[in-house]
Amino acid sequence: AHGVIDRAPTAHPEADAAASFVTPLPTPRDGLLSRLSLIEEAHESLDAQYYLWGADAVGYLLLHRLVEAADRGVAVRLLVDDLGLGRRSRWVAALCRHPSIEIRIFNRWRHRGGLIAQSVEGVMRFARLDHRMHNKLMIADSGRVVAGGRNIADEHYGLRRSYNLVDADWLIEGEAVADLTDVFERYWQSRAAAPGRPLSGSIAARTLDDARRHLRDELARRSSTLSGILGERAAWAERIGHARHWVDRGGIRVVSDAPTVEPGGERTAVIEGLHRRIERARHDVVAVTPFFVPAEEDVAWYRTLVARGVRVRVLTNSLASNPGTVSNSGLDGLRAAVVAAGVELHELRSDAEAKPEWETRPGGGRFLGLHAKLYVVDGEAMVLGSVNLDPRSKYVNTELAVLVEDRALAEGASDRIDPLCDPANSWRVDLDRRGRVVWTSDAGGRHRQPARSVLQRGADRLMAHLPLHDYI
Repeated sequence: AHGVIDRAPTAHPEADAAASFVTPLPTPRDGLLSRLSLIEEAHESLDAQYYLWGADAVGYLLLHRLVEAADRGVAVRLLVDDLGLGRRSRWVAALCRHPSIEIRIFNRWRHRGGLIAQSVEGVMRFARLDHRMHNKLMIADSGRVVAGGRNIADEHYGLRRSYNLVDADWLIEGEAVADLTDVFERYWQSRAAAPGRPLSGSIAARTLDDARRHLRDELARRSSTLSGILGERAAWAERIGHARHWVDRGGIRVVSDAPTVEPGGERTAVIEGLHRRIERARHDVVAVTPFFVPAEEDVAWYRTLVARGVRVRVLTNSLASNPGTVSNSGLDGLRAAVVAAGVELHELRSDAEAKPEWETRPGGGRFLGLHAKLYVVDGEAMVLGSVNLDPRSKYVNTELAVLVEDRALAEGASDRIDPLCDPANSWRVDLDRRGRVVWTSDAGGRHRQPARSVLQRGADRLMAHLPLHDYI
């Protein structure tokens, strides 16, 4: 499964039946239209597994289309992490009344409403509730899969008013789909996946007809947000078909964590698999991770890679581009050590020149952030999925990764990453002669890290002094 695959020809009439096809979905439009395509073209089954399903334009659109698929007889199964889902328990239970829809909730909270009750539960059951399902999958007819970094929320598809995210997915067909389907089944059948139908006795509170009306009303309220992109479906299908790339048998390997990860235990299977592939690098590693929170042992590991001649480049969020300040604070204490170890560190600019490329809504959001998770090794292999380089991915959350050994796809991924490291799009982090951290871009150099406001910078300084590193 780890052999290097050379670039395949464009047409493959003689391709092994066990081969796979991979289609990059790098833009926000690609991410949304690919999911709509899977749902609209499904005949028998649709399985979706997500960490976050937002109550916004994209969330309501895709849920409405899933209900329409169920109406035409497609068996729909939806597995969603329970973080932030509590207030929608009534609607989850109502949708479960559809004969073709099943919804399960991963690691559910016992208390579905009330801030005080949930706060008490959060304290009493913290170790259990801190374990979240970070996986992201949508599978149609057990034959096509969209996998990658995008959750179901407006900011992943260029449609949020406040900010939007650099993110990426891939459409996978063929041999590897069976392994991804197995991942879904393993989670679906796990004890951590609770049926959504009996949530808080809410079936009596909302009927299926209520849920249908709710979806239609919420979608109508957001019609202006979606009108532009929905008109691109036909043109997109023709364009994306030319990006379909053949990967020979064995060129794709799926790695996933068990549904039950023991907090504070050994490193997760996905992190171990990622590290093993990076350790085999001969000359170049590119890591794109929005949450880069290294430990001292990680710094030593990077130093070892660099010492044997491997160029290590990391693209992550700056404080200014980070929607959640807390994850940036985890890097503050070791940023200088990472750079001193020889890592070429780039932090995305919130005002990047490439910002319009990640905005689907006219006018876009106020700032740009990074959410893609992608690792390219020697320009011949890439690891894609949900995994970050932070303690949550290492020890706490469940993750999913797809290792693709294919030079053309890896080089294509690098070609999309490289411009984001340009001075117009990111800050290069270095050390000056006195060993102080300096951020440099085409906007100049500075010793104070870029931030969106004085308040954000202050919050970052506060969080950097709190004992939060292992939970970020």
